[in-house]
Amino acid sequence: FRGIFTNHKQAAYAAVYLSDILERREVQIVYNETAYGESLRDSFAATFRERGGSVVREDSLNPEQALELRRGRLQSICEQVAARPEPVSLYLAIWYNDAAPLIACLRRKGREDLILGADDLAGLELEFRGDEYPEEQEHPGALSDGVYAVSALLFDVGGETAQKLRRSYRARFQGEPDWLVAVYYDSAFAVLEAIRRARLRDGGSIARQRARVRAGMAAMNTPRRALPGATGPLYFRGRDLNAYPDLGVFSRGRMVSTYSD
Repeated sequence: FRGIFTNHKQAAYAAVYLSDILERREVQIVYNETAYGESLRDSFAATFRERGGSVVREDSLNPEQALELRRGRLQSICEQVAARPEPVSLYLAIWYNDAAPLIACLRRKGREDLILGADDLAGLELEFRGDEYPEEQEHPGALSDGVYAVSALLFDVGGETAQKLRRSYRARFQGEPDWLVAVYYDSAFAVLEAIRRARLRDGGSIARQRARVRAGMAAMNTPRRALPGATGPLYFRGRDLNAYPDLGVFSRGRMVSTYSD
């Protein structure tokens, strides 16, 4: 069973948001050469074109290359974007530790390009705390403000379960949870509830017990049978969680909800 939305769903959502809410008609895509990056690129590009938009350029990044080579490639992309006279729209389907130097390069050049990224960009919050980005340490948001990113949960607009999880996490770890915490919490919650429903104490072979647990998961298949998860009601359509992405924007170094979801 999948415990989060698919890459297709999150990329399509981002494309619709860029086209219909932010009203952009052109986009440049930067993606990494992995199943993650390529699936995001394909879904985003197809949806954006369906909405009447144009993908003006695609640039790829090999995450298996040495750091020095990747940084050189990112610098080249930055210089190419910076050479354009008007701000551009960028969709980033790359890891957050590669997105950070690209974003920093553009912002340090005074660029005001619209940057929208996939769910991994939530990690920018942590990445920009590094010594490589002193601007963010002195003035949180100096580089990241205005960057949009998909997320499985934005705690500032989360429901009751999300707020309980947030308070518990803060008390135990003295920090703020991110969307990964919520997704892992929900996944564990669903599995434990399926185990409880399976009545494993009744015995039987391992194969039989596993079948019972799977049946317990599969039975969570309608809103009425949903569990109260941190990311929303937990139930499945087939093997996929009926989950929908949120879209946040960085403000003062933290990702918060947008006002136009």
